[in-house]
Amino acid sequence: ADVAVSEGEEIGIAQPVATIMDISSLEISFAVPEKDLDGISVGQAVEIGVTALGDVTVLGKVKAKGFTASPLSHSYKCTAVTISAVDGLRPGMVSKVKTAKKSTCGIVIPTSIVQVGKDNNYIWVVEQGKAARRNIVTGSYTGTGVTVTEGLQPGDQVIIEGFQKISTGMAVKSETEK
Repeated sequence: ADVAVSEGEEIGIAQPVATIMDISSLEISFAVPEKDLDGISVGQAVEIGVTALGDVTVLGKVKAKGFTASPLSHSYKCTAVTISAVDGLRPGMVSKVKTAKKSTCGIVIPTSIVQVGKDNNYIWVVEQGKAARRNIVTGSYTGTGVTVTEGLQPGDQVIIEGFQKISTGMAVKSETEK
């Protein structure tokens, strides 16, 4: 990587002559904002894009996940390694690391209808014309509500108005039945 002396130059006993690097598997440092840190795990597959090589994309994996945040940027230093050698990739080149986001699949419901119970969150649904309490697991927030990752299926009827005055077993009519 570097030659520190010239031919014929006199050197001391402990003076470095050259730096040799193994670049068959390079480490890439990347900063992860604190809000995205839960989406990173050691061993996770990543795509590494290298602008200097014509936006070539190589596969890698996360080697380490930071534990302390930068006080200025509130981001965590993580490292990834390339899985195979990449022709032309050199230390110091700028790269972009992309991860697959954790799945947030689910049904989006209004945040205002989620009730907080002693041990879990719940909502009210209609089952056979009657109100029923349904435990749910919520995921991420969206611009229109919160994602329900467990406890609801497509086609379930969710009570979104008047749920504050409902109890289990009450007869319920939907807007379409009125």
